[in-house]
Amino acid sequence: RGFEKRGWKEWNPETDSEGLWSLHWKSGRFKLSDWDRCLPHQKINHCPKSSAITKKDNLHRNIKRLAGSYGAVYDFVPQTFLLPNEYV
Repeated sequence: RGFEKRGWKEWNPETDSEGLWSLHWKSGRFKLSDWDRCLPHQKINHCPKSSAITKKDNLHRNIKRLAGSYGAVYDFVPQTFLLPNEYV
């Protein structure tokens, strides 16, 4: 509804040109080639190569690795398990 109030409409691949859309919302990940094809006014709801911090399992692995290197700086993170690999 908010988009419609701004005058936006759903893009129709059968009738609309490729450059007409402004926002592409997707639950899965995009390929880098999708980013390369975007025109300056087009936006995608994901940042490239961001899964290192946006997926919980990757975030946990990265923080665990950093905690091993920098110690107490990362003691704010609650105890976390990657199931079933870390099931005790």
